[in-house]
Amino acid sequence: MLRLSDSLGLSVQRLKIIVISLLLLCLLAVSASQITGAVHQKDALANLRFAHNLSRHGVLSLNDSSPYLPSNAREPLPNIVTGLHLRFVDLVTPDLTYRDLLQGEGSRQVKLVNLLWVALGLVATALIANRLLSNFLLVPLSISLVGLFFFSVPMFVDTLYTELQTAVLMLWASWYLLMAASKGGRLNFILAGLFLGLLSLTKAIFFYVSILLFVLLFLRVVWKPLKGKFYRFRLFPLMMVAGFSLAVMPWMLRNKLQLGTFQLTQRGGRVMYVRAIKNNMNNSEIPGAVYFWGPSFYRHASALLGFGAFPKDFQAGGRYQRINREESDFKQSDLEAVQAGRPQNATSYMRQGGAEVNRITIEATAKGIDDPYRYAESKVGDIGKRLILSDPWRHLSMTPLFMWRGIWSWPNEGVRILKSTSSYVILKDVLALVSYVSLLGLFLLGVIRRNAFFLSITVMPIGMILAYGFLSHNIPRYSSPAIPLMIISMAVLVDRISRHKSSLSDVNHFTMKS
Repeated sequence: MLRLSDSLGLSVQRLKIIVISLLLLCLLAVSASQITGAVHQKDALANLRFAHNLSRHGVLSLNDSSPYLPSNAREPLPNIVTGLHLRFVDLVTPDLTYRDLLQGEGSRQVKLVNLLWVALGLVATALIANRLLSNFLLVPLSISLVGLFFFSVPMFVDTLYTELQTAVLMLWASWYLLMAASKGGRLNFILAGLFLGLLSLTKAIFFYVSILLFVLLFLRVVWKPLKGKFYRFRLFPLMMVAGFSLAVMPWMLRNKLQLGTFQLTQRGGRVMYVRAIKNNMNNSEIPGAVYFWGPSFYRHASALLGFGAFPKDFQAGGRYQRINREESDFKQSDLEAVQAGRPQNATSYMRQGGAEVNRITIEATAKGIDDPYRYAESKVGDIGKRLILSDPWRHLSMTPLFMWRGIWSWPNEGVRILKSTSSYVILKDVLALVSYVSLLGLFLLGVIRRNAFFLSITVMPIGMILAYGFLSHNIPRYSSPAIPLMIISMAVLVDRISRHKSSLSDVNHFTMKS
């Protein structure tokens, strides 16, 4: 009888593995279908240049001709992986030039590297969901939602932006934090630290989030260790630091030796400066920002209630014109102001920031300063810090507005087999709100109940969201890597609530029978 029971249990487990494996393959196929030969845009072009120079010239550089000088203008890890992928592309289609990779079949070939990241991300999603969810039906459901609303969205897989890689590494870091919380073990702590380091080499903001996490861990184990394996050994946080250092130190030493700085990347200055000047928007512009950065259902509701904005408000001469960095009737003049380095001629806050960087770059070039762009990025970063510190209360009071902006990080364009209708946009906005609240709720439950499992999957996305909301202008894609863990958090809460209701139902049933 025991053998039969064991056999049935093993068969059910195998069936679950088969179901999840087939689901992962289907979602990977959907993701592959979203990759096209579309031209690379904006930051993705810089990532392509970095990867191409590494593949062809052995150096991470933004130069388009010799000499190819080393640079830290971009975080290295995604571009190293893409550079290695380009070596394999050369075996299939040799002699592809940089221009060949910009669009068409060459563009599609280089973006196929994203399937590696998608596969890793889906596996990590499945591991976390299977570990935390007691109701098996929620496991494939949560995996499907993560696949369709993140890993198959063109904005993440049909591009060389690095939000995809960030989400994948955050999932794996959370998985090893979860393993460390449940099983302990030196290796789990080392791997958790290693993936936090790899995250920092993908998005530099995680360097600061990770350092804060390490400090909190040390304070916790020194002050009053929690019960259980997670804090049983006080050396475990040191092991996380060791894993973290193993990842980031080689890159930091490279930057020091070749560029004279330990900085992971030079790109933070512009973001800090734009946030600083946006802090000074008029109070009358804030309702426009809430509207412009808000979800579809808020825009509809605000219009019905009579306090909504109108399209003309965001065009030249409109009351909210400075908020609009998107399509506008002054876009061309803004771009010309950026190119000329004349921030006084730019309308939008975003273009004012870009124009200021170019102004300082032009001046530095005229003075013969080495690497004028890096100099300008550092300079505007210093200006931004001074502006923020000159009025810290204003900065704090504006932070909720930028946190609001980060909530709505789910792209309007979904999987291409589904039309991005107004109904779809409203659905994904509602899902974004519910999952965002779930992530925050699960994190607070973890803090209140000292639940290391809840904290393991929420601490990194929460840290990222808070950091971007506090230190940057938080454009929507900045917070989008949190989407998979937001969805998993929502599933965990649903699972816990259903289990609680089920236990109450069992108690009532027992009482009635008695």
